[in-house]
Amino acid sequence: LGPRASRSGRANVHRRPGFFPEASPRLQPHRAPRPMSLIYTSDGSVRCPFSLLLGDLLPSRPTPHPTERMRAAAYGEHGPVDAVVVAEVPLPVPAPGQVLVRVAGAGVHPVDVKLRAHRLPDIYFPKPKIPGTDFSGTVVDASKGGGRFEEGDPVFGMLPLLGATWGSAAEYVAVDERAIARAPSSIPLEDAAALPTPALAVLQALRAVEAEAGGSRKLKGRWALVQAGAGSVGSFAVQYLANHLGMRVVATCSGANLEFVRGLGAEVAIDYTAERFEERLGKGQVAVVIDPLGDVYEARTFKAGILAPGAHYVHMAAAPWGYAARAAGPLHLSTPEARPDRVAWGLAKAAASRAFWRFRYHYVAVRPDAEGLGRVALLVDSGEARPQIQQALPLGGVRAAHLLIEGGHTRGSIVLAMDEAAAGRGRWSAEKEAQARRSRVSGGG
Repeated sequence: LGPRASRSGRANVHRRPGFFPEASPRLQPHRAPRPMSLIYTSDGSVRCPFSLLLGDLLPSRPTPHPTERMRAAAYGEHGPVDAVVVAEVPLPVPAPGQVLVRVAGAGVHPVDVKLRAHRLPDIYFPKPKIPGTDFSGTVVDASKGGGRFEEGDPVFGMLPLLGATWGSAAEYVAVDERAIARAPSSIPLEDAAALPTPALAVLQALRAVEAEAGGSRKLKGRWALVQAGAGSVGSFAVQYLANHLGMRVVATCSGANLEFVRGLGAEVAIDYTAERFEERLGKGQVAVVIDPLGDVYEARTFKAGILAPGAHYVHMAAAPWGYAARAAGPLHLSTPEARPDRVAWGLAKAAASRAFWRFRYHYVAVRPDAEGLGRVALLVDSGEARPQIQQALPLGGVRAAHLLIEGGHTRGSIVLAMDEAAAGRGRWSAEKEAQARRSRVSGGG
């Protein structure tokens, strides 16, 4: 890889895990990290017995390289987008079971914006933080991996949502092999970064639905409702339901996105600003509902009676926009889907629906899944689904990407392309960021 510190002209300085460089005081940690960890060893792997009991929930942690650097977006505290800066930070050193990937593209989704804006304690969300969960790129060091990948392999993957300092908005990521798969070969590598979290959310949500329905063929020709059909999750859900399962899809979106959603495969597109979806759908008409906005639509869906007997309602775990800090509860978690009481309530409703309800309720929180990503790649290469990218920006446009998502009504995803030529935008300018800020204020997008 070669040393990167010479680009900045600063001397290489060894820093303990958790420290980012002097680029901004906002990146300095609130307290010095402890030299020893009860859970993690010095190389970032999980100690026994935690590795045996909680291995799937506790990913290995990369450690900072003592001399080599990379460019990354980062923030040291929750709050407005101004907290995010692009700086030189230590290169991640893979822990055992991980590979090092040179990033081609980093997906930016609503969850990334909400995790930045909503307050979370460090035990859930260590800071300073490199934002981003989704990425695509090329493996450049597989020496600590398990042998599934070699140097030069194109891959895409999803990093953990919580518990990790390192994110995807950087030139390199170190990632567990069980969280990546070979990237689709039919699309540009940077475009694959738009897929992991939205596509995995849909596949994981529908896995139980397809199994309980007796297979995908049993769903063919039946009606499905997708809320927020033009968003990153909704746009993939419309394609999967229509093209892979053969369902008849109704999708809600803004008026500006009606034709876009129909082009994805929706038979009926409803402008939610002009018409209520329950007025267009008949009693007992819908067999499957995919709802990324459950806090908005769940009660209305149940009250309208549009669910058929034995139907499946899928609540995607997601924090509502503008969630008030005063509603964070005793644990001070202002990202509501991280609150244990909300998670427990969602799981309780899912259990109750098995025994007492006329339809099934599913509460789904997306997680990294290499096998699922393999399925996503097959769907893309077969032409049944494609990444929907509203805009590709360079790494320097990370603030503008967050502002565009905060403005609402984005079509699909936004991608940060590490190659500025691939971004198609050249260097990001203050004028372009100001334009994105004006769009957010006016509600555009």
